Amino acid sequence: MRRRAMPAKAKGLAIVVVLVLPFFSIPGAAIAAPAAPPNSAASRTGDNKSLNKQSSIDGYRLWQNTELWGDSIVSIAPEALRVENPKTGVNMLISKPYKTIYLYNTQTKSICQSPFKIFRCPLAKTFELFTSFHVDEVPMMPDGDQKILNLPAKKYKSSKAFSARQFRLRETDHIPNSNAQTLESANTDYFKLAPVLEQALSRFYNLPVSPGLPLWARIENLNKEHTITLTTLKEVKLKLDSATFAVPIGYKTMKNGAEIIRSDMSPESMELF
Repeated sequence: MRRRAMPAKAKGLAIVVVLVLPFFSIPGAAIAAPAAPPNSAASRTGDNKSLNKQSSIDGYRLWQNTELWGDSIVSIAPEALRVENPKTGVNMLISKPYKTIYLYNTQTKSICQSPFKIFRCPLAKTFELFTSFHVDEVPMMPDGDQKILNLPAKKYKSSKAFSARQFRLRETDHIPNSNAQTLESANTDYFKLAPVLEQALSRFYNLPVSPGLPLWARIENLNKEHTITLTTLKEVKLKLDSATFAVPIGYKTMKNGAEIIRSDMSPESMELF
């Protein structure tokens, strides 16, 4: 995958998000839901008891474009979350009671599952080479307010103590120069999302966890050469097919998520370093 020219402020990995959440009226947002693609989970039959077998549910869908991940679609319902990459076929799914998270590939027809408490997406492992720790476990401190998309957003930033610790570790050769130094984010609580779903989305992209739904986030390394950036563009409210959140049947079981995400999605092939 070739690098694309990006604005200086959003250098590195840019995540573009379009989002939607239940029970909120959003001025100017698209209302009609698009037809499900032929090979999508929404086009397959399925059953999900946590969604009470409803044929459709209020929800939001986020369209994302990342240098690392390509185009992906995040579907959010009151009790479920699904991330789909149409190009690679890789999906992540979690719903109530939030004990198990699923990774599956619609192209290879393979599936694996993990207890949510220990879930780390193989995609996030590529970031670990850059961060050398789990970003979602870094404490984030309040850093004022701002508006994004005319929505009130709370800003968060990693503490100075965290940055100082990173520098000390680098000086003693305990971490590489590329290790993360500064983490920033801006989140909104305008969309009420279950905390466990916020955590699932953050773990999937290895982004910091802070209250509310992330509208913007950036991870900057010690040399300021690499950044990971997430940006929310707009909201779209939809009626989602409940089959979108059903666990697919008839897939072959794999041992771990690394087998679901193919080898051609390695850090080297993605030209991250």
